[in-house]
Amino acid sequence: MDSKQPELFTALQSQMKWAAARQSLIAGNIAHANTPGFQPKDLKPLDFRSVLKATQSPSLAVTNPKHISPVRAEGPFEKHRLSYETSLSHNGVDVEEQALLSAKTKDMHTEAANIYSKYSGMFRLVIGRGGGL
Repeated sequence: MDSKQPELFTALQSQMKWAAARQSLIAGNIAHANTPGFQPKDLKPLDFRSVLKATQSPSLAVTNPKHISPVRAEGPFEKHRLSYETSLSHNGVDVEEQALLSAKTKDMHTEAANIYSKYSGMFRLVIGRGGGL
């Protein structure tokens, strides 16, 4: 990402990437709906405050072996809560629940993409390159 890019665009891009990754994970959950013992997974919710902090502060690097290394966060995946419906094969995938998560994620992605598009159009309009609203 360009260092001269407004933080809003960086945050919106992060949200769109998160939504795309979550859609992929949800699709995998649905694909394993008949796999015995499979438990659905989900991404941790995107924390807007941490995304904003990441765009404003430089990344940490260990330049000396005596320095304390940066704290690594847990992986981006978390186990999905167990569904109230579990099949006889102990599969925890509730297709209806996954479809609802997919729809909500699509809406989040669409919202971020629309805001990104509108702000891009405003910037193009201001600098005189067209880009109607």
